[in-house]
Amino acid sequence: MISYIALIYSKKDDLFWFFRQAFLFGSSLRSDTPNDLDLLLVYEDGKVDLAVSEGEKIKEKLAYSLPMVSVDLTILSESELAQTKFLSSVDYIAFKS
Repeated sequence: MISYIALIYSKKDDLFWFFRQAFLFGSSLRSDTPNDLDLLLVYEDGKVDLAVSEGEKIKEKLAYSLPMVSVDLTILSESELAQTKFLSSVDYIAFKS
């Protein structure tokens, strides 16, 4: 797990430039050999189309860098994050907050 986190962290400025916040959560925090990486990406309200497009680019870049694991994205606006209180229900590591 640590190598995945280190790789993502080293690329965080390139990967997450568009997003206001970016978090790793899920089973990858508890396993040395996760089957997937769960990322929460938070974008500025009103920019959903660009958020989806940038999210797909992140998936492609990570698929190339980490071909042994799949990447699952959860993409929320800032207001959706506040309404759902998503982060209060999971353990996470912040890459950008």
